[in-house]
Amino acid sequence: MSKRLILFDIDGTLIASNFAGRQVMSHALRQVYNTDGTLDKTSFAGKTDLGIITAALTSAGLESSVIEAGLPRVYEAMAADGAQRFSQDNLVPCPGVLPLLDELLADHHVILGLQTGNIRATARQKLRAAGFDPAWFPVGAFGADAAGRDGLLPAAWRRANELTGDLFSGHNTMVVGDTPGDITSARANGARALAVATGVCAHAALAEHQPDYLLPDLSDTEQAMKILTGQAAQ
Repeated sequence: MSKRLILFDIDGTLIASNFAGRQVMSHALRQVYNTDGTLDKTSFAGKTDLGIITAALTSAGLESSVIEAGLPRVYEAMAADGAQRFSQDNLVPCPGVLPLLDELLADHHVILGLQTGNIRATARQKLRAAGFDPAWFPVGAFGADAAGRDGLLPAAWRRANELTGDLFSGHNTMVVGDTPGDITSARANGARALAVATGVCAHAALAEHQPDYLLPDLSDTEQAMKILTGQAAQ
């Protein structure tokens, strides 16, 4: 039996969404650029940190070369602030996530990973703060890997292939997320998408984007396992 790669989004999918990530990014941008641009008007849903930063600062008039030069310091500042802020912010798992992960981790035909808009450092900080072990997700793609979410999946595949020696592509990959961006990124790369209405997007709004599967949350472990392991009817 061939292995399956299951990639989870973090905010609104694994962990209940809040504004801590926005605060961490705002603080870092102000440190490095003396402004967070139009961050207060920029949506985070379904986007990557790189894309969010670029959009917020470009619309405020900063040159792309200036933005790019400051990115390493921004990521360092986000990691430094996140180490304290996330641990104090009472981050909690979304319904059903921990029991589902227990089942998936026991399945030797499954490789778990992340496809998240968070940079690697803050992704791990959020997971730990909410009671997850980042080691459960040995592969993934993160918010500094691409400006657009469609570019994350190829990065996750490359890392999964290098780690396992298996060949992952659209036919054996499932993306689990809570935004239209998660759905469209899976479709753009030939993968399947399980959408969950545990984030900022309502069930009806997600349905309009026609994910392969759509659940209100992940609390029905048996149903979610059938979907994620390829046993559910589409």
